[in-house]
Amino acid sequence: MALAFGIAVHRLPADLSFTDALSIAGRMGKLQAVDFSIDPSKRYTVWSGILGGFFLSLSYFGADQSQVQRYLAGGSLRASRIGLLFNALVKVRCNSSSCSSAPWFFSSINSKSRRSFSISRPTSARSKLVTGEAEPAPDSI
Repeated sequence: MALAFGIAVHRLPADLSFTDALSIAGRMGKLQAVDFSIDPSKRYTVWSGILGGFFLSLSYFGADQSQVQRYLAGGSLRASRIGLLFNALVKVRCNSSSCSSAPWFFSSINSKSRRSFSISRPTSARSKLVTGEAEPAPDSI
């Protein structure tokens, strides 16, 4: 992450300092990492994350029917333990595949709702961004 940060800072335009970039990002609302509001129209808040995390942990660590069934159906303690191990291996693979495909799925759904800003070859990148003359680009399909 430090390397990516260094590359991003190095590739800033020559007339745009790091502090100027931070002030522009702050004015655009991009530095608000944590939102504690309880407004239901806001999509990502701390409270939605806690609620989602609660149900996620219930699904991961709760008493799962397949685990109980494998434990009870084993003919011996060793067979029950092996059954639980195989159940865990299958669940880890299923959960990792669903977690890796979820960002792709939601980004494809939300692609129409995103707005991108384009800056038409300014004489000074800083002057266009600071004065707010950068026009939003038309919605792309």
